[in-house]
Formats: sequence, structure tokens, C-alpha cells
Amino acid sequence: MTTNNLTAITYARVSSQKQQDNWSIVAQQRAVMKKATESNMCVVAQYIDVRSGKSMERPGLQQALAFLASHRVTALIVWRLNRLSRNLSDLLTVFEICAEHGVSIISVTEPGIGTGSTAKLNVSLLGIVGQLERTLLVENQKLAYGEKQRQGQLISSSLPLGYVWDKVTKQALIDPVSALVVKAVFTAYLQGKGYRSISKMIHLLYKKTVSPAGVRLILRNQRYTGDVLNAYGSKPDMLPAIIDKDTFQRVQLETMKRRKPRQSRPLWLKQRLVCPVCQNHWLSTAQTKSHYYYECGQVGAGRWRISADDIEQQVLQLLNSHIDVDSASSGLDVAEQQSDNAARELERLLLAYERGAVSLAGFQTAKAALQEKQQVRKSSVALDIRSKITGILAGPSTYDNLEALHPYIQSVRIDAEKRTVSTIVLNDGSTIDS
Repeated sequence: MTTNNLTAITYARVSSQKQQDNWSIVAQQRAVMKKATESNMCVVAQYIDVRSGKSMERPGLQQALAFLASHRVTALIVWRLNRLSRNLSDLLTVFEICAEHGVSIISVTEPGIGTGSTAKLNVSLLGIVGQLERTLLVENQKLAYGEKQRQGQLISSSLPLGYVWDKVTKQALIDPVSALVVKAVFTAYLQGKGYRSISKMIHLLYKKTVSPAGVRLILRNQRYTGDVLNAYGSKPDMLPAIIDKDTFQRVQLETMKRRKPRQSRPLWLKQRLVCPVCQNHWLSTAQTKSHYYYECGQVGAGRWRISADDIEQQVLQLLNSHIDVDSASSGLDVAEQQSDNAARELERLLLAYERGAVSLAGFQTAKAALQEKQQVRKSSVALDIRSKITGILAGPSTYDNLEALHPYIQSVRIDAEKRTVSTIVLNDGSTIDS
């Protein structure tokens, strides 16, 4: 153990478990420990990851950065800079964090990084090389996988339900038991059953759990015909077929027949419903295959959601029960007539005053009386809104027609406990309570 105050932490990384099994982690740790000893540093913590270096979301790396931020550390030692990251931007981020806390980065295979601006330049250059290496590695890997598939070899031993991997022959074999499940799924679908009912049937008959989504994936998986189609190309008859190609094509055609296009409709209460939790107007809507919903987009409101059909029907019932078509229309006519008469009388009074036929006191008294009559006009605005609402309600109850109600409704408040409409506020400021 050293007797000075120079301390270090180490970091090692491999991309896969297979590399770890080949002692790559051990080799890296041996090299960085040797470097620490040569540099007369005491290693106070060691961190490893078995993950790809394409991002910084790695527990070992995050723990290492957290440690050097909270402890006095002289250096972070790695076997090579690309162990920290193969992405230049992420590598510079690690460098900045280390520089902020006065920690030097030491690479066993890339000596002479330096300090300060020189170190940043060297890290950038080495990072560019590392990023280029990763790009070339991905391209070479894709090329190798494509060639392997063209030669009739499976890229991975990971197989779908119905197959098992023979480690001796390194071939995919049909599993007689689970293959029966796959065949049953295809047969049931062609008989008219849906994903959910097939899922229940499999659990009942074969004591195996396959979710409705899993049923869908089975029906869409072309590998059951023996053909493999992926990013590396296509290769027929790579697997022993569980489902014949004709059955598979019939299932795909049946899927297309059952697929119903999603139809949208106007949601005429959007921006009008007031959340009973956060008191904001709901701006969000949601749609499933056959249902529509209004919902609160605020996270703190617990994602409140209510059926569009239910709440719209409640609003219509409340409007119909509180607005009388005949009284609203007749009231509007009377108010408009009274307002027009008052305006004409005011014009005649003004002419009489100008001719001297009416004194100033008489003119002012008569004018005040006429202006009071004109205030009736303001009431006619409210009657006008209600008249237009009743006109819409009297029409056909189509979604396009009901959307015309949107401009005349200011807000709709909901009872949080009953999940029903409690109050409708119209644009004239009047309210309708349930």
C-alpha cells in the first residue's frame, strides 16, 4: 500500500456476458491495477459494467462518477478510453465531470493524455477514433451476420415458442409440446376466435400462459413457416416449419379483414371540461378502437379520464332540461323589439331638443328612461345564446351538428365523486346546475 495521498478509482467494461466469460474484465482490472501501482496510487474503489458503451446509462459508470464527485480522488484509471464510452459527446461529458472535480483520466493503452486544454484535445481526438471504431464494428458485424445467414446459419440461438436449441448440433429443433400450442393458435384464429379468447383457450387446454399480445405475435411470426426475414436479409427454410405457408398466408389475410380502420369524430367538449382535481381545462383526449375519452394531461391530477359518450350525453340532457326553445325564442323577439323602439324614441327626442321643443331638464329625464329601456338589449345577448343552443338541440344529434355547441359553452364542471356533470357555464356568464 502506498504511503502518499494519491488515490484512484478504476473502471472496466465489456459489452456482453460472453466477453466477461472470456476474462476480459479480469484482464482490464489487472492492467489498471498495475498502472496504479506504477503511478504510486492507492486504488480506493473499482467499478465494472457488462453493457454496451453506446450510452452513459450504466450503473457502474454512474457509481464511479458519483464517487469521484463526493470523495477526494486523484485519477480515474481505465484500460482504454473507449471503455468509458464509444460516443464522443458522452466521453467529453465524462471528461468535463472529472475536470470539474480535479480528477485526471489515465488510460493504460493511451498514455500522454496530458492536462487542461491539451487533455481535452487529446480526449476529443481519441474519442473520434473510438466513435469511428464503433461505426466500423457495427458495419462489420452487420456484414458478418448477413453472410452467416446467407450460409444458412442462425444468427442467434434465441427462438420463438415451438422451438428448442440443440447445443450439440447447434440447430433449431421443433419442441413437440409447445409446437402444439402454436398450431392451436393458428387453427383457432382461422375458426374465428380473437386474441383474448385464444389466450384463455391455451391456458385452459395446455396450462400455458400466452397473453393476447403474445397470441398476436405468434400469428405474425413468419419464422413458423421456416423462413427467416430480418434486417440482414431473407433466407427460406432456415428452420423446420411448424406452420405451412398456405396457413400462414390465410391468417395474414384474415387479420387484414378483421382490422377495422380507426374513425375519428369531433370531441365538442374539448377545452371546456374543468378537471375536478387541478381545476384546469382538459386539453387532452384519448381513443381506443371503439371508445373516446376526455382526460386531464396534468401528471399531478392522476391522469383523470372520463368517457366522451357519457359526459356528452349528460351535458345534452342538462341543456335540454333547462333551456326552453319556445320561451327563449319569444323572449329574444320581445327584447329586440323593445330595444329597437327605444332607439327610435331616443332619435325623435334628440330632434325635439335641437328644435327647442323640449327643455334640457325634460330631455335629460326622457333620455335616462329610454337608456334604461335599451339595457334590455344586453339581456337579449343571453337570450340569443340560449336561442342558438336550442336551435342546435332541435336538429339531428350527429357529432358534426353537436360540435356547433362548442362556442356557446364556456366550461363544464364535473363532480369528482359521482363523475357526473355538476355545472355548465354558458358564454353569457349564466350557469346551469344539475
